[in-house]
Amino acid sequence: MSDLFVIIKVYNYLFINVYLPCWGTINRYALYKHLLADIWSWRDHYSQCECIIDGDFNTNFDDNDNIASCLEDFISDCSLTRCDDLFPLHKRNT
Repeated sequence: MSDLFVIIKVYNYLFINVYLPCWGTINRYALYKHLLADIWSWRDHYSQCECIIDGDFNTNFDDNDNIASCLEDFISDCSLTRCDDLFPLHKRNT
């Protein structure tokens, strides 16, 4: 298991906490893709569970760069929902 994410199953819920690579990380994009695939393999293994992913993604989802696009593709491909999109008036950078 990676030291960049932790997965806990509680009843019918799969909680995934991430700390994804930040700017300046060597091969950041490739590492991001690998980690997201690894995370989703766990999700796939526990497909009967509801899934909640949180943590530090170390990117601005609304940027127009390859990391933000990678995350948007992941969210779309996995039928996930961004919680910040549910409350757009309360969006803020942290």
